[in-house]
Amino acid sequence: MFLRTLLGSQLQSKLCYSMKNNRSLRPTVRIGKDSFHLSINVNNYNKDEIRVKAHPEYVVIEGKQEKETEQGYALRQFIRKFKLPEGCIPSQITCRLSPDGTLKIEVPRTYKDAATPAEVFNVPICYGSFVTDKEEIDAKKCDDETKNTTNCTGFAKVKCKPRKPKSPPDGDE
Repeated sequence: MFLRTLLGSQLQSKLCYSMKNNRSLRPTVRIGKDSFHLSINVNNYNKDEIRVKAHPEYVVIEGKQEKETEQGYALRQFIRKFKLPEGCIPSQITCRLSPDGTLKIEVPRTYKDAATPAEVFNVPICYGSFVTDKEEIDAKKCDDETKNTTNCTGFAKVKCKPRKPKSPPDGDE
């Protein structure tokens, strides 16, 4: 009620819509005894615009989208980094992108072995419905899809423009 009188009904509905959308962008992280699950909404990106890398201690999800619009050139890019819990095996990570744009990552967990290699792995992203209850993944379909797509290896660093300092509002001294 207070927001409606202060902002007006149109602005209030836009603000509420924006807040609801921001909640849906939060990733879902589940840490289990045998695995680590990560789920993130990337529905604005195609499969070939997303790249997942598995490091020994964390997973990096990158997305880059370039579009030519009537107003000019549009670039949208994100990088999310998630720390893996103790005992994860980054070389056995699986990654699936659903048709509705949800990227699900699963990393098996065991007791950490001293022989775990400290390498960075590029993880192929399979497209399709998710596997439940330990069903086998159609590996042939996944391999065929990853062969026919190009990985986004040319992610350029984007320099941010420096922010102007905010001036104090008038009358708040």
